[in-house]
Amino acid sequence: MKLNSRLRVTSRYCTLLIGGTLGLAWFLYLFSPFILDPTSLGWIMHGDGAQHVLGWLFFRNVPWSWPLGAVPSFPYPVGTTVGYTDSIPWLAISTKVMSPFLPADFHYFGLWLGLCFFLQGWFGVRIVQELSPKPFVQLLGGACFVFDTVLLVRIGHHSLCAHWLILGLIWLHLQSWPVGRAPHRMLAIALSFCLLSAGVHPYLATMVLALSLALLCKLHWVDRSLPIGQMAVWAGVYVAAVLGVFILFGYIESGIAWARESIGVYSADILTLVNPGGTSRFLPHFPMAPGQYEGFGYVGSGVLVLSVIDMLVISYIPGILRRRSLKPWVPLGICVALFAVYAFSSRVKLAGMPILTLDYLYRPFFNIVAIFHGSGRFIWPLHYLWVTTAVAIFIAYYQTSRFSLYIILSAIVTIQVIDLNVPFLGWGWQHQRGPSLISEGEDWERATGLYKHIVLYPPEIWGGSLPGCVMPPFTMEILDRYVPLAYQAYRLNMTFNSGYFARINQNKSLKYCQELHQKIQDGTFENDTIYVVHPQYWDLLSPHIPKIVCGRLSEYIACVSSRRNDAFREVLEQRKLE
Repeated sequence: MKLNSRLRVTSRYCTLLIGGTLGLAWFLYLFSPFILDPTSLGWIMHGDGAQHVLGWLFFRNVPWSWPLGAVPSFPYPVGTTVGYTDSIPWLAISTKVMSPFLPADFHYFGLWLGLCFFLQGWFGVRIVQELSPKPFVQLLGGACFVFDTVLLVRIGHHSLCAHWLILGLIWLHLQSWPVGRAPHRMLAIALSFCLLSAGVHPYLATMVLALSLALLCKLHWVDRSLPIGQMAVWAGVYVAAVLGVFILFGYIESGIAWARESIGVYSADILTLVNPGGTSRFLPHFPMAPGQYEGFGYVGSGVLVLSVIDMLVISYIPGILRRRSLKPWVPLGICVALFAVYAFSSRVKLAGMPILTLDYLYRPFFNIVAIFHGSGRFIWPLHYLWVTTAVAIFIAYYQTSRFSLYIILSAIVTIQVIDLNVPFLGWGWQHQRGPSLISEGEDWERATGLYKHIVLYPPEIWGGSLPGCVMPPFTMEILDRYVPLAYQAYRLNMTFNSGYFARINQNKSLKYCQELHQKIQDGTFENDTIYVVHPQYWDLLSPHIPKIVCGRLSEYIACVSSRRNDAFREVLEQRKLE
């Protein structure tokens, strides 16, 4: 008996390992192994990727402080945290400890993406193991989660690729627990998911926390294995754990700019689960309103075919959905349905057209919902529950026919893969897609140890609804203009005053920008600062030539105080502008 038990355990973990390997192999096939190189920057230094990497790079240069994820040097002097640069705080903290032993250009985002795809396959198989004891069925069912379109669409926003956290909670919901036996292991696993997600991304943390609370409801009202008192205690522990990690990494701060005007824009369309949105080779896509890419939830053509088969099965054998079999799914279903309602937002749209306005219901809670103005992302739990349900109903019907299970599931997975329109991924994965880093590196290195700050003028601080620190020609179309200078500031261990952030302290930012504008107008220049000016704004500095020395470096104009007499000033003298 012990030998058989060990063989079953070994078989189960081997199947999980194969599922995870399938997920990683799929990732490497789509994006090539060079993505895993932790010193490769060319593919990531643009858009959201540059934000994530620069947040980590500046963080590794600053001393430890409170909150633990604080980055006071970027943007200086406003500061931010590794949470608000979406730099995956748990990885940033752990990697900072090893920073002295790592190369200058080291980052962990390619490895993180590989891990996310591996765990997508791992937990996809884990879910199906609760539905079928057959290893091959587990792998085929898990493949429906591996070849998932929603995960691929989110690939440019690295921290939001941890969809395995959602799958992990669905897996916990599918487990049953004997009456009267406390499910301590399950509760501890849910707590670990709460802690992990809170240090990955607030959106995922909110989903995981709500699904964990729904799990407590299932254990109490459905399984009858968790007394009401213990349920309340565990609920408090889950909430405290998430809030504690938020505080630890600096997510909770007064003065943060929340994008109230974006409420209802970044929503999910009513048709999102069946709308390919250009990701299908064969199926047409329905219109979507601007911003609804955040609510993309297409389940894939293979899963759609499987869903049609399931509907035929249900119509043929209605008893397959017995009340007893549905009861364990109720807490999960209610939680996911509430998320879906919020994903559709206060301005419900069908094929991109408004059909219902619920602003009056949201208005009393605007200050709360503005924190999660990208409401469309909350469609993901429904997306993955749909996939889980489609696989579960199919397995329940064909569980006695191994041949049908294998053949049809294999066909479903094949359809899912063949129909995927892979070119839609090409927008972010060329080697040279990012902006070129400053070519005059040797000239900039002459400033090493001589200056403390690099100041871009006009400043370019993007974050939430903050427009006051961005002046033309710095528009969203050329958002990456700051990236080479920020990277150079990191390499020189200096601060930098501009950047792109998920959220920023609006009051501090506006105050700084106003003070900087005034200093430039007054001709006040600090001795420890390199000022970098866009050529279009040279006229604002040219009247102060007696006070500064300016030279052209790359496409920028760099200036220092004329009181300086050092190697970097000599470089500027050689490229001097009058």
